[in-house]
Amino acid sequence: MEEFLKLRAKVTPVLLPVVCWICAVLVVITGIIEIVRGVTMDYGGGLMVLLGITTMFVGPVLVLIAGETIMILFEIHSSLEEAKKLLQGMSQTVPQKNEGNIISCKTEQGL
Repeated sequence: MEEFLKLRAKVTPVLLPVVCWICAVLVVITGIIEIVRGVTMDYGGGLMVLLGITTMFVGPVLVLIAGETIMILFEIHSSLEEAKKLLQGMSQTVPQKNEGNIISCKTEQGL
């Protein structure tokens, strides 16, 4: 709970799939509304129906692609945090130059 209050816990990766699916459903509903409006229009209804059908099929795909892209960014961030922790653990060894351009690592205690 402390990590959540200090904003260290990431809530977005948990909520993002739910939000993406809700948005995808809303896009499909929007497509249905466009089709109904197109059918009831006196002029230009065919184009509105075509737009509604396109919205119903292409819209959810684009919403899910956007959600996946955001999830990939969170995964990259998590991987970078792990790499940072790994490098901090290795920072106890300091590279030293020897003669002959050979690099060796000595611990800080040996310096």
